[in-house]
Amino acid sequence: MSNFEIGKYEINKVDKESGEILGKMDIEVKVTPLTESKNNVKAFAGVTIDGMFGIHGIKVIDGQNGLFMSMPQASDGKGGFRDVAHPVTREGRMELQNAVIAQYSVSLKQLEVQQESTLAKIKETREAVTGKSTPNKSAEKDSVKTAKNKTDNSL
Repeated sequence: MSNFEIGKYEINKVDKESGEILGKMDIEVKVTPLTESKNNVKAFAGVTIDGMFGIHGIKVIDGQNGLFMSMPQASDGKGGFRDVAHPVTREGRMELQNAVIAQYSVSLKQLEVQQESTLAKIKETREAVTGKSTPNKSAEKDSVKTAKNKTDNSL
């Protein structure tokens, strides 16, 4: 697996009964995108809250209404599942989900950069071994089209 940056976010600490903002919580989020999606799961995430409490096994899922976060679950012994850890309020869930989804976007961009870098290194190595440069795919397609057009026009 690749190393991805840990995103740092602040979310409001809200009193459940009054709705009063009591302060901020520091949230560190690390997201690891999957290269092959399984059952619409796009990534796994872990969060650390105020440097003291960690939650791992959070899933980023692509659902009918877009991306959402699914908290880690365990079997309830009756054929169902229950969240092992979860935000208690709707606002808390939305703030945590926003942080996880934001970090997912950052991690996807990092993955793209890593893949481009890897492909460039492979190309350089191939060129060093063979002594030839590797043509890019669009140039190959253009040359094939040009050759086909010349053949078609000569008929």
